[in-house]
Amino acid sequence: MKINALRASAFFVIFCLSIPAAGQVRYHDWTTAISDDRSSISASNVNADGSILMETCTVQSRTCFWIMGGSTVCEKGVTSPALVNSDKYAGSINLNCVGDIGDGLYAYAFADWKSLEHLIKDSKYVGIAVAIGDTQFKVFRFSLLGMAEAQRRAEKSFRSMLERDSKAARPQTQPVGETIL
Repeated sequence: MKINALRASAFFVIFCLSIPAAGQVRYHDWTTAISDDRSSISASNVNADGSILMETCTVQSRTCFWIMGGSTVCEKGVTSPALVNSDKYAGSINLNCVGDIGDGLYAYAFADWKSLEHLIKDSKYVGIAVAIGDTQFKVFRFSLLGMAEAQRRAEKSFRSMLERDSKAARPQTQPVGETIL
């Protein structure tokens, strides 16, 4: 997974969620947003302190990944352990710092999306505690109400985006026996 794709996707979603836009659909506390050029789609939640938790999918990477962003500073490229606690499950997970994505915001990519999805499955809320040094932790809290619906819509739209991209990338063929003048 490319850091630049993560940074661009994180910045796109944070920017899109700050202004009303066509293509956004709200599911309780979660929102889906499609980029204007239809190259990415995300399902996301912005909490009360302005931090964001999102699954974003990009046509360029042909994959989806989870990102968390906020004002808590992290050093690009550094992997940090985090504790995840939902109303159903608890566990640990590694976060990779994507770095500064602009406007004083920093993004973390979840190293193992399957573990994250297991920990938040069927839950109403989640807390993610990240070590920030000197025995200090930053706890990010997010509502998960509407996440499943938003995630399903985003992933369904992403599959359609990939199909359109694959068709556009196919070379045009000419029927056998037809002559081009």
